[in-house]
Amino acid sequence: MASIYHIRHLNGLLMALGFTGSPLSFGLFSCGPRFLSVADVLRWLALQCTGVKELPKRPLESADDRVAFVEQISELLARHASFCLDVETIYAAEGAAVKELIRLARTLLNAVQSAINRPALPATLEKQLQTISTSTAVELMPVSRGDCVGHSAGRPDGACCIDQLAMTAKLQQLNLPRSAASQLVDTAASLLQAFERHSRPERVILRRRVRDFLLRLGLHLDSGADQELEHIQLQLAEQLRRAKADLLDTQHACLDLENELTQDSDRAEKRLQSLQNLKPAFLEDHKKLMAELQETYDIYVACVRNERFLEMEAEKRQAKARAGLLEQQKVLQNIQQKMKDEAANLLACRFDRGTSDDEEEGQKESVNLARKRRSTRESQERKQEETENPFTASGRQLPAETSRRRRPQRRGNGETTERRSSDDVEFSEDMQGNGVRKGNQFTVAKR
Repeated sequence: MASIYHIRHLNGLLMALGFTGSPLSFGLFSCGPRFLSVADVLRWLALQCTGVKELPKRPLESADDRVAFVEQISELLARHASFCLDVETIYAAEGAAVKELIRLARTLLNAVQSAINRPALPATLEKQLQTISTSTAVELMPVSRGDCVGHSAGRPDGACCIDQLAMTAKLQQLNLPRSAASQLVDTAASLLQAFERHSRPERVILRRRVRDFLLRLGLHLDSGADQELEHIQLQLAEQLRRAKADLLDTQHACLDLENELTQDSDRAEKRLQSLQNLKPAFLEDHKKLMAELQETYDIYVACVRNERFLEMEAEKRQAKARAGLLEQQKVLQNIQQKMKDEAANLLACRFDRGTSDDEEEGQKESVNLARKRRSTRESQERKQEETENPFTASGRQLPAETSRRRRPQRRGNGETTERRSSDDVEFSEDMQGNGVRKGNQFTVAKR
């Protein structure tokens, strides 16, 4: 994060270089990245370093346009000023970008100051250089054949020969710079191809080699830039040394921690083994109690199973007994209903045959008596069987129907009649050879 001091320092450097744009402020970078402001300053510094009159303007709204702009500026600075620009820092356009712009502006200002403070050449040397340049320019110009003849006609032959020798010597001297220039062009082309092939770290290495090569060829760089470069190299070497020392310290600390961990783990394993081998005094009692508990649990499980089985059997028997009682009740109800129906039929038959009132009363009394006796007998037997055993009630024999008493009646002609129940024999026998059967009545004649 850049401070107010860095921004003020950058504004001072830009003013010293003649920057006419709006100065940067701390509020711009406190709110967030400001790529457009950084791009304006970087474009102006690149124009001052490279000597290019104007850079092609392009919109910087999208990320691709910004990346292309930063790459173009970095290539120009590397090609013309041998300056390695941190592309990522400039693209971020934050506080670190201010420091990078300060570094570029300081390099440019040092170059300008060194150029101003460079001592001027002597007047004689400057005049010789001018004459050499003009003479070489004149000699390289195309000369017509007539002019050569006119000049040679006014001069002696010895002077012409001397001039020709001087011309050939100068032409030979010109061939050497031409060959050197062609060699430089080829070398620069190969270096550019190498820049395009290799990645960024390798580009930095090749850039250093190119600069060394140019130094060997006699191209003098600014002394201030060299001093700053040496200072930066010393700083980088110091940082590298410190980083290596920190790395060694961390490695030693890691080894110490690993040794401590291994020792602690060995102690814990030994302690665990000693605890596992140690048998407490109550361990045998614990085993005995666990065995007894298992036996009692097995007995308990068997008892519970037997109890449940007996409960199920008792429920089944009770269900069977209830079913038998219900069947007996149904049978008794059916028998009672049959007897009621038979008695009703019997009474209906006798009423139809025109029996007298006495006979009807006697029949009713006999039927009622028979019913009462039968009901009392059945109830007594049922109660007795239920008290003795509820399961033997189904095997009880029903009492036979009580035979109705036959009451002799007299008729007006002196004959006696006897009534029979519906369960008696349908066919009557002749009593003493004088009996006559009439329906359900048997008539006996007196002698």
